[in-house]
Amino acid sequence: MMIRCENVHEAVALALERIGRRVFAMSHIGVGSGNRCLNVLAEHAKKGEIDLTVFAALTLDRPKPPEGNQVLASIYERMYGDYTPFHFLEECAGAAASGLPIPDYLTYHSYHYAPGLGRRIPGMQSDYLAVNFRDASECARSRGMNMVVMKASYRDGKFNCGTNVDIMLRAINDVKKQGGAVILLENENMPFSCGNADIPIGCVDYVVRDDEPLFIMPHQPLTVLEHAIGSHVAGIVPDGATLQLGIGQMADAISFWLVRRGRSGLNGYSELISPGFLYMI
Repeated sequence: MMIRCENVHEAVALALERIGRRVFAMSHIGVGSGNRCLNVLAEHAKKGEIDLTVFAALTLDRPKPPEGNQVLASIYERMYGDYTPFHFLEECAGAAASGLPIPDYLTYHSYHYAPGLGRRIPGMQSDYLAVNFRDASECARSRGMNMVVMKASYRDGKFNCGTNVDIMLRAINDVKKQGGAVILLENENMPFSCGNADIPIGCVDYVVRDDEPLFIMPHQPLTVLEHAIGSHVAGIVPDGATLQLGIGQMADAISFWLVRRGRSGLNGYSELISPGFLYMI
């Protein structure tokens, strides 16, 4: 039976009563990560109350403005001040910067690092899991995953995976089959995705209303170099080609120049709909 909780601490406490000391928690990739739940779990682990493993990807951190730039500092505070990062990663970064080993009160496995994370925190690289995105849920299940924590949208009486519909439904079903716990952070800012993205009510154990702003990724203007590369690539792509485009400045540049060069009959293949694809539609 689903229980609506007053706060994250209550939801985590109820979940721990149910599953015990050993916790293997999987979280949503990117903006949907249940960081507030992960932080409470980490508090329990730091006190020695649980043995915690976290399995996540692209766990986003608040960017830091250039030192001494007050204008950017105020902009960053307005954009990211209410966003909750995973504090364990901040502790790891601080330890690495001081030449100390990273904290060992939990194990953090990731299959998709944020840019530069492995170089910034070398001690984390030994826990990196090199698995394909499609195999991430099976990788977690085989290691004893017994908890899912994530942000979710809620509309018309249905919870929805929002920004990560591909592997989280399978992870939720796997956790429920093993008697684990599913905690959702219901967030009105989370998009509602169509198709096979709804989370069955029977699979949800604990829900906390948490409408913190989602992480905002700044969209930088294209540089002259990126325009040059995009123009060159677009020149060798024929009409009717099938494109695999990801995210980022280079994909945007190529998309822009494909349109400028009047390419037609193009097909797209991607794990997500990026701004570049939207520009070409």
